Amino acid sequence: MGAVTETGVGPGFVASATPVELRFSPSSLDLRADVTLATGRRRVFDALLHIGSWWPHRVHGGASIVLEPRVGGRFFENCEDGNGVLLGHVARMIMPSDLAIEGSFGIDAPVTALWRIRLESVGHQQTELSGRLAAFGAIDDEQRAKATSEWSSTYAALAHYLDA
Repeated sequence: MGAVTETGVGPGFVASATPVELRFSPSSLDLRADVTLATGRRRVFDALLHIGSWWPHRVHGGASIVLEPRVGGRFFENCEDGNGVLLGHVARMIMPSDLAIEGSFGIDAPVTALWRIRLESVGHQQTELSGRLAAFGAIDDEQRAKATSEWSSTYAALAHYLDA
């Protein structure tokens, strides 16, 4: 795409002699998973609320993962030195069937994403988890490949935590 220039946008605006270059190529990511877990729906939902006990990914090594279990609550990495990374906010929480978190999930680019998990009881002690991570923004092929791998391991980590 060619350079975009402005010659005046209102009072006090001074146009630069250097053109503005557009470098953002938006793309999307849509990862879906259906997992059958050999435990009750309430226990799976409780595990999602205690995500810090099993979440396998860290932007900063050694950070703890915190989820404030309420609508608007933060999902973040907490470093011992007061630093951290906001991964998202709880956008939807309907116990024990529906949880959604929206945010950047630590992607260091202009990205917004929604991770939605729906739980449905199947039989006496089984739960069908339907998960979807939908993201939009500056997502390149390397980030797409990394996200695909990481989200597969996310569901595996949850299943392992529930088996323990």
